[in-house]
Amino acid sequence: MSRRIIALISCLFLFTLCLSSNVYAENLKIFSGAGLMKPMEELRQNFEKKHNVTIDVHYGSSGEIFGMLGVGQTCDVFIPGAENIPRTPSKRLD
Repeated sequence: MSRRIIALISCLFLFTLCLSSNVYAENLKIFSGAGLMKPMEELRQNFEKKHNVTIDVHYGSSGEIFGMLGVGQTCDVFIPGAENIPRTPSKRLD
């Protein structure tokens, strides 16, 4: 899959997550692959304007993000920048 397809699927997931919940957040924390910085910044700006929320996006490699999750940092949405992330990331978090 190309990065555009991954970004599109991730965006649809993000919008579905935010719109299907009965509880609306004031802030969202997103961990995203560094390769998706340009489309994510455009998405972040548009979403913040439309829904009056603040989105904090941390960009990094999948390894860096799994490391952050492994030490207890949390996020609302994780959007990997690569197709070949481990299928069982939870094993890395145990």
